[in-house]
Amino acid sequence: MRQGCFQARVFSCPPLVLPHGNADVERGVSVNNRVVTAERNNLGEDTINGLRATKDMVKFSDPQHQKPENIPINSKSLSAVRSPYSVYQRKLEEDKKEEERERKVKEAERAEAGRRKQEMKAMKTKKNISQKKPP
Repeated sequence: MRQGCFQARVFSCPPLVLPHGNADVERGVSVNNRVVTAERNNLGEDTINGLRATKDMVKFSDPQHQKPENIPINSKSLSAVRSPYSVYQRKLEEDKKEEERERKVKEAERAEAGRRKQEMKAMKTKKNISQKKPP
């Protein structure tokens, strides 16, 4: 009987000892708080992820001192830097084109509104002149 209780206890206790901490989540929040400061509060999600990835690369490339000057530079790391920059440049160009399109649309809308206003003014003037004519 005792052997059966011991086996039941051994079988049922390990699930009760599962870790239940939030240390990893809290550590991530702390890192984000150090990355996003009051001066840098408009950073996008991609920028924050890039900064965190860079920090992790420095941390894991030189775990003893965590100095960026000790990171080995090779062709793979150079291409990893160039690729996002070219994507960023394309996005800037697309944003610039989109702003230009929006500016042209607004300009056309203003021109159309001005033309309609002049038409209305001309119609009112014509109506006033026709009302002033003697019968």
